[in-house]
Amino acid sequence: MNAAFDEAEKLAATIRDYISTRFDIIKLQAADKVSGLLANVMAVVIVGFVFSLGLIFCGMALARWIGAWLGQLWLGYFIVGMLYFLFGVIVWFARKKLIYNPILNALIKQLMKGNDEKN
Repeated sequence: MNAAFDEAEKLAATIRDYISTRFDIIKLQAADKVSGLLANVMAVVIVGFVFSLGLIFCGMALARWIGAWLGQLWLGYFIVGMLYFLFGVIVWFARKKLIYNPILNALIKQLMKGNDEKN
């Protein structure tokens, strides 16, 4: 009878160790996915910032060039501003297709990255 109790205690200890180990693995997997996601977000933010700076300076140069070509500097800035406005309206109406869905798909792909390797 004592042997059965000893075996049951060993089994309970093994189950506790298994559950604890499994919980640690889940925490590590979650930390891996979150850190990968944050790294991608930071990369996108930095690249977006640099791209925005380049776009601003190119827009200013284009506005000055158009203004010099037309003989009215303000007209060059107005035309470039209207081009930006038109681009913004187009992006606004197509935001779900151009922005929302690709970002959502990238996030899902990033979060499900480890699940493909298990199957």
